[in-house]
Parts: sequence; structure tokens; C-alpha cells
Amino acid sequence: MIHQTSERPSLWHLIKQFIHLRRFAFTVFLPLMGAATATRGATPAQIIFIVVTALQFHIFTYVLNDVVDLPVDRLMPKRATHPLVRGEIPSTTALAIALTQVPLMLVLGLLAAIPPYALAALLMAVSCMAVYDIWGKQNAFPPITDLIQALSWGSLTLYGAWSVGDPTFLTLVLASIFVLFILLMNGVFEGVIDIAEDTAAGLKTTAMIFGTKPGREGRLPFIPLGLFIYCLVLEAMLSALNLTPLIRNDFDYNENFRTLVLAIVIILNVMIVWLSIRLVIPSEKLRRRI
Repeated sequence: MIHQTSERPSLWHLIKQFIHLRRFAFTVFLPLMGAATATRGATPAQIIFIVVTALQFHIFTYVLNDVVDLPVDRLMPKRATHPLVRGEIPSTTALAIALTQVPLMLVLGLLAAIPPYALAALLMAVSCMAVYDIWGKQNAFPPITDLIQALSWGSLTLYGAWSVGDPTFLTLVLASIFVLFILLMNGVFEGVIDIAEDTAAGLKTTAMIFGTKPGREGRLPFIPLGLFIYCLVLEAMLSALNLTPLIRNDFDYNENFRTLVLAIVIILNVMIVWLSIRLVIPSEKLRRRI
């Protein structure tokens, strides 16, 4: 006879879940890419500073969101193991940890003497994310808060550039790509993935605004043509931005090499767009299950 035991998760496992550590790679990637495309190269000290600030922003973003979404998360089976849902960390403690990151970021920025524009971009990122975390799925027109969240990530990219120098055209392209990527992921794909849970909880998302509905009796969700077209528009804009630096030859490639790289990027773009739109194509026969 096999006896099942319930083991308490280790402290490290608890921390990883609590701050969503597996997603930190994306958070820190944005300001580092901003710094990499700035007018001046970053020093080792500046890179360390950007990584630490990104971690503080990451904790603020995800922990605040979890506190706000706690009543909904308790209804979702996939969130059952999260420390807040399990009651292993009180919500008041989590909120205090999240909010403490803001003054810590400001103090660190002042000690590092970051330029005013960098500080303004960081405050913009924090403010926009706070607005999204609190009202993201509670307003009448969710695309607005989707855009606010996307602008937060774009501001984080500009913060990285201003921390070491000035943004370049390539920095602006990258920031715009990240804004569109968040609009696509949050407004389209995550909206479809969570449609059943969001509908049951009475939330409002961009996918719902377009008319997406949960599938019945194990079927795939109903996806309207409007959401599919919205996805196509975002994908087209992303593809155009991906090609812009190569068309302008911002990397100073010789003509033959630039043509080769451009051809490869176009092929990859077409493949990515095709695989992406198949996740939200209205026809269930053509759609891939997310």
C-alpha cells in the first residue's frame, strides 16, 4: 500500500513561485537590450545596476498583480499551488513586499546618479504597470489597459538606454516591438487561453470585447473574425518593425550579407506569423490547440 505524503515546499521553491522567477528573463531582457542599443556602451557597474532594478520592477509587477488577482486565482485550478492561493504567504505581506520595491528602485537610482530621463522612464514603467495590475480586467474597454501595460514594458526598454546614454533609432524600434508583442500576447493569446476562467470570474478582456467565448463540452473556444483580424494587424506591424533595421541597414552590413540576412528574417517572420495565427484562426479545423 502506497502512502501519499504532503511535503512542504522548500524556501527556494516558494520564492521562485512567489516572484515568478521563470519570467524574469523577459523582464531583464528589455532594459538590457535598451542599454545595448544606446549611444554609449554600458559599463559592468551599469549592467549590474540595470539587472538589480529590473528584478525590483519584476517583483513589484508580478506580486502586485497576484495580490489584486487573488480572489480570481482562488477559482483557477492551475493557480492552486501558488503561495498566495495556498495561504503560505499572507496577502498583506505580499502587498508590502511589492510596494516596497518602488522606493527601493528610486533610492538605488539616486545612489547610482542615473540621468533624469532614465528616472522618468522608470517611473512611467512603474505607474503604467500599477494601473494595469489594478484595473487591467475591470474596465469597460480592456484594450486601453492592454496598451498601458505594453507602454510600461516599452518604458522599461527606454530606461535601459537612458541609464547608459541616449536611445537610438534601434532602441525606439525595439521598444515599439515590445509594445506590440505585449498587446498581442496579453490581448489575444492569453485572453483566449484564460477565456473560460475569465468568463467564470466575471472579468473583461480584449478577447471578450471582440466576442470570444469558452468552448462547450470540451470544444475549442469560439473565436470571432474580429479578434483574428486584430491579431493579423498586430502581426503585420511586428513584421514591419522586425524588417525596418535591416531595410535601413542600421547594422552596416555589406549588400550581399544584408540581402541574405533579410531573406532569412522574412522567411522566419512568415513561419512565426503562420504558426501564431493558427492559434486564433476562427476555423476549428485549421486551429492549433493552445
